[in-house]
Amino acid sequence: MDNSYQISQLTSEISTFNGVIKDNNEKIGRLEDSKIKIIADQDELSMQKGAVNQPDLSSETWQGKHTNDFLDKRENIKQEYNNMMNTQVGILLDNIANAIERLKKANLDLSSSIETNRYRIRQLREMEDD
Repeated sequence: MDNSYQISQLTSEISTFNGVIKDNNEKIGRLEDSKIKIIADQDELSMQKGAVNQPDLSSETWQGKHTNDFLDKRENIKQEYNNMMNTQVGILLDNIANAIERLKKANLDLSSSIETNRYRIRQLREMEDD
């Protein structure tokens, strides 16, 4: 019995699956690089946080209504800074980690499908030999 068509189809699927795994691995690499850069930027941002409090204001340097407006704006900036550092960056890093895990799981599933196809090819070849 000639199983060459099925073997060809299974071999083609294996090739396609390997291509998807390769693409996924490239995506994983880019995501991991992005994660490292974001963490480094977060550290830089954290070091710059103190600049929001500059210059120091005292009754000798600045006082009055505009001082209070300035201090309110400074406080709003600090709150946004904290929100960005603690919430938004955390969410972004979680999303990246989840995307990496999804791609790794997809690769495991594809690897399993490749092994299944290889097993099926061996079976078909054995049937031809019989």
